[in-house]
Amino acid sequence: MQKNRVSELESAVPELLAIYNKSGNKPRVTFYEGVKGIEDVYTDMLREKKEILAYEDLEHLKAELPERVFEWFPKERAHRDILIKTISRDVPFAREFSKHNRGLLRETKFITAPKFKTDINIYGDKVALIDLQGSSQFAVLIENHNLAETMRTVWQQLDSFCTVRRPR
Repeated sequence: MQKNRVSELESAVPELLAIYNKSGNKPRVTFYEGVKGIEDVYTDMLREKKEILAYEDLEHLKAELPERVFEWFPKERAHRDILIKTISRDVPFAREFSKHNRGLLRETKFITAPKFKTDINIYGDKVALIDLQGSSQFAVLIENHNLAETMRTVWQQLDSFCTVRRPR
């Protein structure tokens, strides 16, 4: 029994350290697994109610996210009056999707690039890194003002070189 208790305590150490890391000015890093974890990160974006800057590959998001999540998040975000500005991979599906920008409170610019295979979102003091590859889907949420500001600056610099897609 004692060995089981020691084993349980040892397995709890990472969680206890994570709680400790919440104090002070330390960055907060949270790892989420699977579709449920990714949904939790999208829910956090809604809860923050801050403008979102995103690097996205809509074709890949559509293929990898469950339909209910792909449909739910843009509508709920727009309903909550949260603007998203995206740099999207320029593919026919993304061009078609961008025709609904006005109703979904979106601004989209396009970049010619190979598949992103990820979704990166910057909002408030947070950066969400989402990998939707196959069965090992996950998200990492980093809460750090300086990192978010740097990622926001990089996004804005790239944004200035992208082509514009105006809503109709």
